Amino acid sequence: ALDWPACIPLNRTPANMQASKLTTTLKSAMIGAKSRSRFYHELSFSRHGEPAKVLEYVNLPDVNDEEPPSYLEDAVRVQMWDAPLNPADINTIQGRYPSAFQEKDEDRDRIHKSRFEPGMTVAGSEGWGRVTNVVGESGPVKVGDVVVVGQPGLGTFRSSFWTPASSVLPLEQGHQLKEVLGSQACTIPQLGGTALRMLRDFVSLSPGDVVLQNAGNSGVGFMASQLGNLLLGVNVVSTARRGSRTPHQWDELVRHLMTDGKCALIVAEEDLTDREAIKMFQRELRSLSKSGELPSLALNAVGGESASTLCKCLQIGGTMVTYGGMSMKPVVVSTPQLIFRDLRLKGYWHSRWMVQNSQAARQEQVDELVNAVLQENVACPPIKEFALSQVTDALTYDFSVDAIRRKVVFRCVE
Repeated sequence: ALDWPACIPLNRTPANMQASKLTTTLKSAMIGAKSRSRFYHELSFSRHGEPAKVLEYVNLPDVNDEEPPSYLEDAVRVQMWDAPLNPADINTIQGRYPSAFQEKDEDRDRIHKSRFEPGMTVAGSEGWGRVTNVVGESGPVKVGDVVVVGQPGLGTFRSSFWTPASSVLPLEQGHQLKEVLGSQACTIPQLGGTALRMLRDFVSLSPGDVVLQNAGNSGVGFMASQLGNLLLGVNVVSTARRGSRTPHQWDELVRHLMTDGKCALIVAEEDLTDREAIKMFQRELRSLSKSGELPSLALNAVGGESASTLCKCLQIGGTMVTYGGMSMKPVVVSTPQLIFRDLRLKGYWHSRWMVQNSQAARQEQVDELVNAVLQENVACPPIKEFALSQVTDALTYDFSVDAIRRKVVFRCVE
């Protein structure tokens, strides 16, 4: 069992006071505790721009975060453990990412604002940690629970924060998950949730069907191939860019995606550039399908020519779901594909799903994903950990030098 330190209440301190005027009464025994930070710190920004230029590491050793902000009557304090760096976080800092909430809520909007640095906004939208304090009505959430963030845009790149209990989802098997996976577990809700919803919500799949996706080596792609295989019984075929990888590195990636990722087939996008190659690929897809048909579902995270290739490999009436645009190029589909082959193009935004669906639905999904990891041996994507104070290194980390792509995760406890 994990040895959690007791929570020590501190005197309430106005949030707008300068950090230098705040005092702390944390016992020295808690300073070295592994489950919580020795001091409050955050990654925040005062203006939009490129993260490397505007994102700041703020270390406030004298800050008191043990009392809730005055505008929250029913709330929990989450001591953050780990928080992934997602493309959405980058776009949010750049000012290019919309809010998933349709209606403005001043109290909700204040949660991701820094309590201790006026004018600063805390970055981060995903993560997990432990509840250390509860005030008011918290429903099923209680002190000691391991929780994941259940709503987007709350500002998770910090050592702790207060939020309504409805904004987090308790993990009944959280402590076991931490022991088994450690920091990797923080990627489950977003990556696994995105993959699971796309596999279930757009096309009715049957065991033995084939699903096609690009960016098979991405976090979502890695989860989709496993969840499709282990939970739905479908064969997931992935394309990925060979890029600058050496033949040895490409072989290593293929082994990883076939073995750990449960892919039925991996094909380099660079090998699908002419008509004859596409025809050969279509024959491969048919051979992997129990019905002998081309895929009815394709998952697109890239756009551009990569998305066009997916469309060419769908059956008549097939659906392509777009959830990302890594190439920064538009999805282009020919008129004949729409008219004569009746292709359907859909979009999926997981943040919107999390906002629009009930607490019960979100809880059910995260519980299913945790069970898939612990009971069905679904693997989380490999990660590269950085402390919050190593934000510069995290932002300049070039995952392309590795044969296997790794997800950047911030370690919020220092």
